[in-house]
Amino acid sequence: NVSQGPVNELRIAAFRGRKLAIRDKSLFSAGGSSDPKLTFALSTSGEASWTGKTKAQKTTLDPVWKEQYSIELKPEDCGGSCSLQVKCEDADTISSNDAMGEVTIDLWPLQGKTEQKWYELTGEGAEGAVELIIQWRHDPTRHEAELDAKARKEAKAAEDAKRKAQEAEREAAEQQRLADEAE
Repeated sequence: NVSQGPVNELRIAAFRGRKLAIRDKSLFSAGGSSDPKLTFALSTSGEASWTGKTKAQKTTLDPVWKEQYSIELKPEDCGGSCSLQVKCEDADTISSNDAMGEVTIDLWPLQGKTEQKWYELTGEGAEGAVELIIQWRHDPTRHEAELDAKARKEAKAAEDAKRKAQEAEREAAEQQRLADEAE
């Protein structure tokens, strides 16, 4: 149940993967496995504005992550384009992580929607897919916090203006007192 109002929060849930590429060959048995993890890069107006990553799931080609992220994101933050790049990598402790595939998701059409689907991984040697849940919604608590912050900012500006006016008044009175003394 998404309350009414302008979208202001992007939620990303990394749910699971299936039939991912083997990156760790086994010496003892046929095949092998991987230690898959996902990395996320949110791009607004073509520039990275948020990154995140899941924990690596050890020795599996069918990982279950069940990790969720919430990012403050309004359409006006996007400058006309918002995309989420998702990379799947085999986490290696000794050498650098091995690429297992990636997908780039256009978020623009998802405003006010929730989408749960399998995204096929692409790229050299990529196999399998990852299931993500993406929701770009209106979060009334974020909205209220923004309104509260705006009200506080306006109240502070009014206080500052009042204080400056009082200081100017005192300064003028002091100038008048000095002028009166000089006469």
